[in-house]
Amino acid sequence: MSRRTGPVAVPSGCGRHDHLSWPYLGSESWRGAVTTFLREGQERGERLLYLAAGTGDGPLDLDGVTELRAGALNRLEIIERLVDDAVAGGHTGVRIAVDTTSLVGRDFARYELVADGLIARAPLVVMCGYDLSSVAPDLAALLDFVHPLRRPRGCAGGDGAYPDGAGGWWMTGVLDLCNADHLQLALSTMPPTGEVRIDVSQLRFCDAAATRVLLRAASRRHPAGRLVLCGASPLLRRVLEVGWPGGHPGLVLR
Repeated sequence: MSRRTGPVAVPSGCGRHDHLSWPYLGSESWRGAVTTFLREGQERGERLLYLAAGTGDGPLDLDGVTELRAGALNRLEIIERLVDDAVAGGHTGVRIAVDTTSLVGRDFARYELVADGLIARAPLVVMCGYDLSSVAPDLAALLDFVHPLRRPRGCAGGDGAYPDGAGGWWMTGVLDLCNADHLQLALSTMPPTGEVRIDVSQLRFCDAAATRVLLRAASRRHPAGRLVLCGASPLLRRVLEVGWPGGHPGLVLR
């Protein structure tokens, strides 16, 4: 299964398994993005849900949208049941727009990663918005990091780690000292045992700080499991060979 990753300039053209981070400034900008995003789902026969931040904004001017408070879908089993009911009722899937501004934090980012595993395998399309004026820069960077798709934001790149929908993971862009903590959080949501494949073919750079995070995660899994890096660049292979000659328990290169 393949998933789209990278920058998205407009909240349209989104399909099954897409998970989009959408930073915004001002409620009018956000509501415009939500309307565009949900209207496309309406045309595709998806069930539509909008989770508002509870700021007092009126209802969306769009038919067929179920509106809830942000946080109403705080357990994966609730989302799974929604998807099952929607498909049983003749919908092609579920499309959710949620204002996450009031929820943002490291625990929420961890939940986003766990939820992304469900989005990657279920008929779901999700857009997560947050107000840049209310979210600290480091948390905004973390939210972008854990979303396969994200609205371009200044110099923010396509750096991230997320499930691929087939039991493995992808790592993309640049992993370095600036986002090593984000990587550590992402790796903490992986299953604690067994083999996990990580496609690193889209990784442009991985410095020693990020490599140490990978190795610590591999050590925690050993001997009950291992991390398998697929498509490692010559540079990443060289970093591992020089820094950790003879290999490292729990980490395999393919």
